[in-house]
Amino acid sequence: MKNIEAHYDEMFELFSSEDFLERKGVSTEVPFFICHYDAAEQIKADGVAKLLHEKLNTFGVKALHIDLYQLMIDKMKENDDLEWTLENESKVNHDNLLTDMRAQLNVKTEIAPIVAKKIAEEPYRIALVTGIGACYPIFEAHELLTNLSSVITTVPLVLFFPGDYVQSAGSGASLHLFGRREGRGYYRAFDIETFLKMRSSVTR
Repeated sequence: MKNIEAHYDEMFELFSSEDFLERKGVSTEVPFFICHYDAAEQIKADGVAKLLHEKLNTFGVKALHIDLYQLMIDKMKENDDLEWTLENESKVNHDNLLTDMRAQLNVKTEIAPIVAKKIAEEPYRIALVTGIGACYPIFEAHELLTNLSSVITTVPLVLFFPGDYVQSAGSGASLHLFGRREGRGYYRAFDIETFLKMRSSVTR
């Protein structure tokens, strides 16, 4: 999606519609949606997500915003790991540090359960999830979504993704973080850009 700010009004209309919130006409067992954008627009995308969260709640759509990077930082603080990591980042072997962080912030046993718990805490109608790019290489989007697929079954989860969500008849769908050539296969999510185009064609 190019120029994510230009799609703000369209996204609000989509995310606040009962058809979207109730997933009408969506033939999938998981309510996952990818809002992909150029990684160079990260600050703009964060701003759009924040404004959408505020406006949805203002207009009566109970929305949750989860910043995965902040969630990761909070978890490290909780484990008393953050200060040590910052102090020793330049002193220890990078691969060993990365292995340790991946263990401490395991997406299956730590991150995904926290996300699921936050969504279940109140009767949210939609969850807007940001910060996945800043979590690389600790964990990636396809890992998070895979581990949430059995527990998030009704609340639409919109993942703001800095990169491309490529769908093709031959190779299926894949997530390309930061627009990299090599992608990670994930076929169970819907492309928000496709939804907006479909919605636009219907209203013309």
